[in-house]
Amino acid sequence: MIVVRINKSIFDYIKPVRIIILILSLSLNIYNFYHNAVITRKYRALQYLTSHFSESALMAFVASSNSSYSTTNIEIFDISKGEVIVEVKPRPSVREEAIKYLKGINGIYTKVNAFPDKGYIIRIPLSPPVAVQNQWLNSFNIKSVDGLFVLFPEDEKPYILVLDEASRPFFYTFDIPTNKLLEDLDFQIKTIS
Repeated sequence: MIVVRINKSIFDYIKPVRIIILILSLSLNIYNFYHNAVITRKYRALQYLTSHFSESALMAFVASSNSSYSTTNIEIFDISKGEVIVEVKPRPSVREEAIKYLKGINGIYTKVNAFPDKGYIIRIPLSPPVAVQNQWLNSFNIKSVDGLFVLFPEDEKPYILVLDEASRPFFYTFDIPTNKLLEDLDFQIKTIS
């Protein structure tokens, strides 16, 4: 009998220890699952940001046109690189070309994703702002323009982006050749007419 009692008392001690080990194991598994979920979310967020880095740089480039840090220089932005590759002092000939593009707007650019994956964007500041008489601009209550962006997608015709007073983007098509602008800026790219 004594042996049975000892075994029974040992089992009495082992049972709570097994329950404690089971609870600890379950707690560690829950913690690991939660921790892995947090790390996975952070990894996916980082992966998303790095895959869209050039888009972020592009948005920063466009958004900076209305900030106090905006440059008065003409800038050429390489979409693939995500950076400004050329900066040029303002020139009257470039301003004249920009005004021609504004006057020559003949429609709204209708693609869902208006920013191309490859190509260039030329930011042309217009100081002083230009008063415009164009049905496409005026229909959105844009009466004057202090700058515009000429987008040169890799395999499409160029089009322009104008920001209104609230910095909302409006994309327009135009039928004026861009060769003179590119010559004035001494910048060579292949364009589709």
